[in-house]
Amino acid sequence: MQATHPSYARVSRARIHASPLRSAHLLLQTAFVGILGIAGLDKFFRLFTDWSTFLAPSLVEALSFHPNYFMYAVGLLEIATALVVAFKPKLGGYLAAGWFFAIIVNLAVAGGYRDIALRDAGLALAAVAFARMSAGLPSKQREAGVLR
Repeated sequence: MQATHPSYARVSRARIHASPLRSAHLLLQTAFVGILGIAGLDKFFRLFTDWSTFLAPSLVEALSFHPNYFMYAVGLLEIATALVVAFKPKLGGYLAAGWFFAIIVNLAVAGGYRDIALRDAGLALAAVAFARMSAGLPSKQREAGVLR
């Protein structure tokens, strides 16, 4: 029998989805798409919190417009990052990590949010690990992610 026989394809796909690496990758991808997407949408609806309160005072002073408008742009960037994680996970992982590090810098400048900065440091490191995992998976497995 040839390796392209349908039963072989089913077995190899089942093994791919059952592998610890693939399932961990899918878990992280789903989490980052969800976290970034929900946080991005909430910048518009503010159901969780008033996000502008987390901005560093020096940043608020430098803005020539209301901080809420800045947060709308942040929301769009987070939604875009979620989409990149969904469709181009290797690039999206590094983009998400950079975003989390930018949040950490903002929180450090703002002061008083060390607990949130610590949590975001964990998310940033997980995003780097996700990007590294994405680089190690063949492209078909990598792109078969959350929106499959």
